[in-house]
Amino acid sequence: MSDAFTSVHDLFDATDSDITIISADKVAFKLHRKYLDSNTGVFPGLEIIDSKDEPIVLSEPANILGIVFQFIYPKKHPKLNDESFETVLAVSEAVEKYQVFSAMNTCETRLIKYLQTPEHAAEILGHAIKHDYPDIINIAVPHLARTPLMPLLEKLPPYSVLPWVIISFNSSNSDITFQSADGVEFHLHRALLEAHTGGFPGPSIETHGEVVQLTEPANILEILFDFVYPKRHLDLADTDIELLFDVAEAVEKYEVFSAMFVCSARLSFGTKNLGQLFLKVQEVDSSNSDIKVRSVDGVEFDLHRTLLGANTGAFPGPDIDTDGQVVELSETANVLRICFDFVYPKRHPDLEDITSFELLAAVAEAVGKYEIFAAINTCNTRFRSFLPQYATEILVYAIKHDHPKLINEAVPYLARSPFIPVLQQIPPAYMVPWSRYHEAWLAVFKEATKYIKNISASSSNQCHLPTFTSGPTLLPDLICNACRCTLFIWVSNLEEINNVSDLNDALRTACDKNTGLQCCAVSDGNRMPFGGPFTSPKQDHRCTHVVKLATICQDLIQAIPPFNTYIGQMNMNNGNTDIKIQSIDGVVFDLHRAMLSAYAGAFPGPEIDTAGEVVVLSEPANVLRICFDFIYPKRHPDLEDIKEFELLAAVAEAVGKYEIFSAYNTCNTRLRAFLSSYPSEIFVYAIKHDHPKLMNETAQYLARSPFTSILKQLPPTFMVPWSLYRDAWTAVFKDAGKHITQIPPSSLHYCHLNPSSPWQSSLSDSDTSRICGTCRSLLYTWVATWEEIDTVSALNDTLQAACDKGIRMPGCCAAIERGHNGAAKPDFKCVQVIKLAKLCHSRILEIPSFDTFLGKPS
Repeated sequence: MSDAFTSVHDLFDATDSDITIISADKVAFKLHRKYLDSNTGVFPGLEIIDSKDEPIVLSEPANILGIVFQFIYPKKHPKLNDESFETVLAVSEAVEKYQVFSAMNTCETRLIKYLQTPEHAAEILGHAIKHDYPDIINIAVPHLARTPLMPLLEKLPPYSVLPWVIISFNSSNSDITFQSADGVEFHLHRALLEAHTGGFPGPSIETHGEVVQLTEPANILEILFDFVYPKRHLDLADTDIELLFDVAEAVEKYEVFSAMFVCSARLSFGTKNLGQLFLKVQEVDSSNSDIKVRSVDGVEFDLHRTLLGANTGAFPGPDIDTDGQVVELSETANVLRICFDFVYPKRHPDLEDITSFELLAAVAEAVGKYEIFAAINTCNTRFRSFLPQYATEILVYAIKHDHPKLINEAVPYLARSPFIPVLQQIPPAYMVPWSRYHEAWLAVFKEATKYIKNISASSSNQCHLPTFTSGPTLLPDLICNACRCTLFIWVSNLEEINNVSDLNDALRTACDKNTGLQCCAVSDGNRMPFGGPFTSPKQDHRCTHVVKLATICQDLIQAIPPFNTYIGQMNMNNGNTDIKIQSIDGVVFDLHRAMLSAYAGAFPGPEIDTAGEVVVLSEPANVLRICFDFIYPKRHPDLEDIKEFELLAAVAEAVGKYEIFSAYNTCNTRLRAFLSSYPSEIFVYAIKHDHPKLMNETAQYLARSPFTSILKQLPPTFMVPWSLYRDAWTAVFKDAGKHITQIPPSSLHYCHLNPSSPWQSSLSDSDTSRICGTCRSLLYTWVATWEEIDTVSALNDTLQAACDKGIRMPGCCAAIERGHNGAAKPDFKCVQVIKLAKLCHSRILEIPSFDTFLGKPS
């Protein structure tokens, strides 16, 4: 085996590898089958016999395989920005050959960038045709339209030669003929049909020269076949809605992949033709249905497998054969009728007319059972109108079908309900989370009781002293026995309230009004001795002890986490975990190495032994809990509930640090909501973790910020690019200054007024090619003013206002000549300012995005 290779690749020499691959130039790659199996479609996986002693020899050299294999491991993949064209093309070919899925988009992006010039267009076109990249084909073709024919044909795959020479449905060199329902023949090419469709015969199927009869008319097939050939496809924007429906049906029938998105997009914009749309839906009835479904009460529905397959997750689609038998369902006809309304391409019901909770619950249950995706949000919205009356039933439904937002909305209505009845109705897996949530509410009253006990006792039998000018005054931090008893009774009464909204009202009343509570306060100056008869206090009296206690209870309630956080604790702390991770504040998470390995690039996976030790991380528990939510196979959080930038930034930083790939996009999306308030922090984060799109968006917010304040926050390698980016913005105003300097001077002391009509001025009587000294000075002043604006949005608004309105110009020669003390007419437009503003605005639009400066030398 040692003779088979001369060296081992530096990046792929793992001692625990279970497969060896050797390049054409005899460099060995020690790899792992599990990654080859999960990230490629051609390499041997775990099910193929161990080949440790029999290395696999490939035809590519080491420099190509070294790049390709980087895409199969869970780490940040290379971008190929620094590779030559020859290397990128060779890598792209190897990626397609071995079906390295995670590298395909990167290769496509790099090849498209090489099409900015025609130098490599022929090679790229050949690759794109061979591997079916229509976007690259359409970009490459214009570069080659005037290229000599024969040198180009030598670089194209054989089956693309004819389409290049004659892109026509009536080519004499076609190898298959189709006939429409109305007798029109189409002469086509099998190779392209096989490459672009799933339902037409390809080169491997022999039709023996016979014409293939189709059931669609010629006008439908003409549009359909347009998507089969390598040219710019139709956008169907001008297609009649009736015709569009027929085309879409044919596209699905023959699986014309490149037309599916266009049809879907066009149909989504067809709601202006709702009348026609409804008429079209009526045609989808029993006459052309292909599956029968029967309700439990005996009503049959004639449906269409294609729509069931496309819009549900549990009904049989076109690929499942029911042998013509009726499918029996357990729901009643009135429930199924509503469900099936969501399956067809028409306006879906809003369920507002369902006033019976029982019917709505039955529909929602069926929607969840059969995974009718379009109906899920509508059901949840309608459920909210039945809260709090049916809170328990809605909670059980939301838990069963995993709707966390609905769970969190239903739970507060049950937080003060009797514990056992709720516990008996929820699944066993949710009993512990419910217990913890219920305990969190009980803790509010325990803490309130503890607070009352800890208030220092007053040495006298009262703690509210009478005053005759205002209400009673509270002795600081002291309480008498009468008031302490009042507080205990008040908390006990609060604890009996079994509805959260009523509890909140009681606390709010105590804070805002707090009238009529028995305490030691006096009425009309008469002290109420402890144990004596109760004297009602004045109407405007506030017992400060109760006000403070009510505020404490409100704060404790606000601090109770939403119920789904307790579910997250359940998922992360169960019996089959194999690694413990501890937060900086001491919370331990029991996790699964397999999940960490699959979803993150920096946590220890199954192959790393921690010897049973707890792994201590530097992040607090509230940050890690959110991060770990992204590593389990369940619905990931959308982070919409995080309102504090500091917490979101900490989560995003941890996500980048531990390479939790599934959380990247969610974090970046949420960070965009904070761009106007925290641009520098988000910019530094985007740079640190290499998110170029977020980087470019944030740079716009900082382009007019003080230069040094941003520079000192950047890594050294980004200081020069930032300086170049700032120079590009500074150049806008330098160019504006040059523009002012280069305007020829006017021979007169004004440049806006017609000498024969000094009181009339307009755009037409202004000599815009020359400028007087007064207006030149004014333009310099305006440029200096614009240059001081420290936000891009404010600068753009100012320039736009100058372009649209021609701001009134104090000091302009027109105003001075009018003798209006330097004030122009309200409708006056200074043409020189408009021209200058437009110049600045166009120069700003030409400034490249920040990431284009990253590769530029200093």
